[in-house]
Amino acid sequence: MPPSNVDLSRRAFAAFNDRDLDAFLSVLAEDVEASPMLAAVEGGYTGHEGVRRWWATVNDAFPDIVADVDEIEDRGDRTVTRMRLRGRGAESATPFDTAVVHEAEYRDGKCVAWRLYR
Repeated sequence: MPPSNVDLSRRAFAAFNDRDLDAFLSVLAEDVEASPMLAAVEGGYTGHEGVRRWWATVNDAFPDIVADVDEIEDRGDRTVTRMRLRGRGAESATPFDTAVVHEAEYRDGKCVAWRLYR
């Protein structure tokens, strides 16, 4: 039985927290459209190469960032996750802890798009 979209989301968040880029990418379609909070500054990220750029930027700026998942809702071909992002800035060591909502769209067992909202 293929994993549910909720299972795929959990797998992606675990990979993010473990700093396992290969496991993270394994959940994403090759042409994924990603719109994290950095998209407001840098624009969106397309495909695995775009996600790799985002990953490097985030991990350089916030080396101990963690996504604490509160709840993942199954909405058919989408999941909606309420969570907190927390960590410290690399240069200033300033702590952050912010509530966010993550929306992901799935097709054929892969995430084809995801967005992060404050």
